[in-house]
Amino acid sequence: QLVEQRTENPCVGGSIPSRATNKKDPMKKTLTQIAILTCLSYSQEKNYFQQEVNYEIDVSLNDDKHTLSAYEKIKYKNNSPDELSFLWFHIWPNAYKDDSTAYAKQAGPNSRFAKSDSSERGFIDSLDFKVNGIKIDWSYHPEWIDVVKLNLTTPLKPAETITIETPFFVKLPGEVFSRLGHTGKHYEITQWYPKPAVYDKKGWHPMPYLNQGEFYSEFGTFDVKITLPKDYKLMATGDLVDGEREYLWLDGLTSITDSLNSLPEKELKKWIKRNQKIKSKKGINVNVGESDDNSSKKTISISLGKSIETLGASTLEPSSSEIKTLHFRQKNVHDFAWFADKNWLVQKGELPLQNRSEPITLWSFYLPKNAELWRNSIEYLHDSGYWFSKYYGDYPYNHITAVDGDLSAGGGMEYPNITVIASMPSKHLLETVIMHEVGHNWFYGIIGTNERYYTWMDEGLNDYSNIRYWQDKYRQTDERFVLIPPIQNKLGIAKSLKYSWFGYFQYASSAKSKNAQPLNLKADEYTPSNYGLNYSKTGVFTRFLHHYLGDKKMDEIMQEYYRKWKYRHPAPEDFKAVFDNKSNKNLDWYFKGVLETTDYIDYAIRKKGNQFIVTNNGTLNTPVEVVFYGKNKNEIERTWLESVVKEKSIQGPEGARYAIIDPDENMPDVRRENNSTRSAIRFHWVWDQPTYYDHDLNFIPVLLDYNYYNGWTPGGFIYKGLTPGYTSLTSFKPMLDIKNEKLVGKIYKSFNFDKNIFDESKLEISGSQLHGNSGGLFKYNGRISNIATNDFTAIISHNRVEEAILDSSLYSSGDYTTSTFQYSFNKKLEGWIEDVSFKSGVLVSESFSKSWIEGKTKIKPHRKINFNMRGWAGNFHNDKEIPNQYRTYLSGGIDPTFSRYVYDRTGQSSFALMQDQYIQSGPALRGLLKEDNSFVSSSSMTWGLNLDAKIPFLPNIFYDFAGGNDFKNTYSSAGIVLGPVIVPLYQSWEEIDQTAKDAKWILDRIRLQFNFNLSSLLQ
Repeated sequence: QLVEQRTENPCVGGSIPSRATNKKDPMKKTLTQIAILTCLSYSQEKNYFQQEVNYEIDVSLNDDKHTLSAYEKIKYKNNSPDELSFLWFHIWPNAYKDDSTAYAKQAGPNSRFAKSDSSERGFIDSLDFKVNGIKIDWSYHPEWIDVVKLNLTTPLKPAETITIETPFFVKLPGEVFSRLGHTGKHYEITQWYPKPAVYDKKGWHPMPYLNQGEFYSEFGTFDVKITLPKDYKLMATGDLVDGEREYLWLDGLTSITDSLNSLPEKELKKWIKRNQKIKSKKGINVNVGESDDNSSKKTISISLGKSIETLGASTLEPSSSEIKTLHFRQKNVHDFAWFADKNWLVQKGELPLQNRSEPITLWSFYLPKNAELWRNSIEYLHDSGYWFSKYYGDYPYNHITAVDGDLSAGGGMEYPNITVIASMPSKHLLETVIMHEVGHNWFYGIIGTNERYYTWMDEGLNDYSNIRYWQDKYRQTDERFVLIPPIQNKLGIAKSLKYSWFGYFQYASSAKSKNAQPLNLKADEYTPSNYGLNYSKTGVFTRFLHHYLGDKKMDEIMQEYYRKWKYRHPAPEDFKAVFDNKSNKNLDWYFKGVLETTDYIDYAIRKKGNQFIVTNNGTLNTPVEVVFYGKNKNEIERTWLESVVKEKSIQGPEGARYAIIDPDENMPDVRRENNSTRSAIRFHWVWDQPTYYDHDLNFIPVLLDYNYYNGWTPGGFIYKGLTPGYTSLTSFKPMLDIKNEKLVGKIYKSFNFDKNIFDESKLEISGSQLHGNSGGLFKYNGRISNIATNDFTAIISHNRVEEAILDSSLYSSGDYTTSTFQYSFNKKLEGWIEDVSFKSGVLVSESFSKSWIEGKTKIKPHRKINFNMRGWAGNFHNDKEIPNQYRTYLSGGIDPTFSRYVYDRTGQSSFALMQDQYIQSGPALRGLLKEDNSFVSSSSMTWGLNLDAKIPFLPNIFYDFAGGNDFKNTYSSAGIVLGPVIVPLYQSWEEIDQTAKDAKWILDRIRLQFNFNLSSLLQ
């Protein structure tokens, strides 16, 4: 099982046809290729070995001090051809010991862990290693305190076995910062015991614990005895040994859950709501009966006793004085985890498989507060085990378990037999995570790849399997995926969203980014934003590979891969060898292009007469499926083009009216809008998953749009694009100005461009007639991203401001064309200073010009405290004729290009324009500065400084300064910000009562801010 031996070498002896012979004889050429592949496969098999590690662990939980006291004995067998003079061991609880660990550094200075108190952290100590009963020397790794080196007194020879023993003590982290820890008396015990690093043909693999990046461990048998208070429900890797009494107790608890699940949904929700208010219990006795009104509804009664927190949270009540010891055993696994909680509800089910004599037992353990969400959890466990067994090979263990946890390292985390699930907002998302984590029993558990080196082989192949699961299970609903039930089911928004599109969305969002990284990197080499490509990119491309090869061939290959590498450690070359052996296709586009590069797919098709021309606009050359359609949209023919380097013209079959590339959307083409030679029009309510090859128009009613000049302007917002798969966005916002009896609105178009001198760039064109202004705008933005983000922007804007409509003290009527050139810089930092940004620009028109600079920084000394600083300075260089709207106002801007929402630009309403609305522009005092009842402005050099402090339990506090060449004094204001409301409490320019003296003083000075940009609604 662990080392496959072969006695014959197919590469020795016999004859291989010469290269000259191969050229003349295609059959002999094929035989040569098969012989070479066989030799390579044999070579890999001959050199393959893996160590065997068998564990015995006795551990006791102290749930008052939240510690583990344990003793470990390991039988370590050297199956390698090498003598070993030392062993590397992982002691991963030390990852939580201090800020110097690899985990702490990866989490960063702004993480919960970095901001946590030292008493909340964890560690492992009391280690005293012995080998074959003799104490040995050991030392810490020179870089990592969660890795140690055991120096053997006698070298461990090939085929020899040694016994390694040590006591150990674990202080559990007081929060589940990553995977190990507790919340109250809820325990998640993972990566908790000393374990040998893997030694394989590439040598030792010692590695520190990381949150981003998982594990690589040796297969063996675990015998683990866990001692803890009797009232805990506990589940772990493996089967209970002599556990009839414990199983009987758990079986009894399932009747409570079954009774709850027999309730109608509304009644169950009522029970959960009542349960959250319960403050006392001794035991939970649930009795289900008929309601008092003789209706068909079920009722539920609960017997309660002593005081606790809510039933649905981790209780801090004293544990039972009685203890129990549970003994778990499991063969052919490479990790062991356990979870314990007193308050879980228990549900049980079975999964029969055709080739098993006994069914697999299914367990789910969840908190009462999640009873409605988890009521179908056994179904999710059943279906996951069923489909993965069908795809690859039968699940070989005796139980599949999911527990409701407090995980922070993603939505869920897998361990052999058992998975912990974080809080989920919907049933489909819960099923998604359970499906994904159960699937890891195959790709991580049974097929034990080195996840730290080859993350895609674990996460990506699992993600591909998840897509397949959803397509097969939900075939009748076209693999519909519900993220937010009220929005999708009741409002009808995104009602047709597919699970497979969700993976495409995740991949295509960053596929063309300059900062994208290939899949052949180690886990810790990925930026946080790129780590997810191991999931999404591998998933969608392997699904495309499946479609290309077909169901039968893909099943044959993947089942052979499972059979060959079950309980072993395959590498990418081993995965590829199975495809090479079973497929006669050239799959370099997948194994080299997809896995080793950041190349992307972008095919297009157009029709010219009876010819259909396929163009490769991307950087990856893959097979392309083209489907031809005739009259009444009838499919005529499907064909695969194996190589389209630049362009290929093909003759359509008789009767072909149009063609579509990849109509079933299996191919992750980053631009799908050019994949058809015809387009129909489809309307969607607000948004739905696009077809791409049609004109998918999304409609949003606009009912609440109002400003003082136009009044109520009902209408609609129609747009196309916005999501990955499109390179452009088009929108139209027609509205009816009822007050003035005319049509108004906005139109917008944007184009995204591939790499040129910039990493990414966008052209935007917009026009509007609204608020007494008619105008248009051309905007081009180019971005360069490296260690920082650099944006270069050019804007040409034209505005025709109508006379006698707008406030003449703030707006000058007429036609104004301006050109703006702007540069901005932004960099994220580590430490107290989180980010720094800088912006400079110049605006030029026929009669005036101005320039400005702006800087911002955010300081965060604590995770709940942050300070923001903004500084601005600007000046005019040509002031021959400066329209009022382009002057610099000390109390914020007035939006001269009409891109923001402003309630009143006429100055005629009871809400004065700048008295109630604030736009951060220029010096940006948040107090309202007026002189002689006019807003204070300048046409010379001005400056401003804005300071904000966010402190727990206090409203946001601000302090602003401003001044300039036109002013003798420096002005300042201070106050608080409550959402969109600015409340000044001090204004230096007041002649009397500079500080708030009563409610009227405050009410007279309150301002509003609306932090959105109208143009952003069109993007």
